[in-house]
Amino acid sequence: MTTVYNDFSHKRPTAMKNLTIKTNEQEVAAVTKKLIKNGLLYRVGDKEQAITPAQPPENIEVRDILTAILGRETINSPGGDFTETVLSAANQSVRPPVFSPDEPVQVINRHQNAGGY
Repeated sequence: MTTVYNDFSHKRPTAMKNLTIKTNEQEVAAVTKKLIKNGLLYRVGDKEQAITPAQPPENIEVRDILTAILGRETINSPGGDFTETVLSAANQSVRPPVFSPDEPVQVINRHQNAGGY
C-alpha cells in the first residue's frame, strides 16, 4: 500500500509489474485481489495492469488492510480473541503516512532483511 499511495501522491497509478520486481508475483496478485475485492484498491489502465487507491490514505485504517488480507471472521475462542486484540493494537499503533510528492517514500523489501519480514 505504501508504494501505491506514494505513486498516488505523484498523480500516477501503480503498475502491477512494479510491485512484483522485488516480491513474489503470485503473492502480490493474491493480496491485490483481496484489496480490490474489499474496496481498498481499483484496477485501472489498459488491460487493468495498474492499480490506484480507492480511498484517501487517511480514510483507510491498518485494520481495514489486515482484515482484507487475513479475513474478517474470528471465532469465539482464545485464538479469535487474540486476533481481535492484535488487529486493534495494529490499528492503534500504526498511523497512515502522510505522502508528499516532494519526499520519496522508503519501501523495505521484506526479503532483504535477516528475519525475512
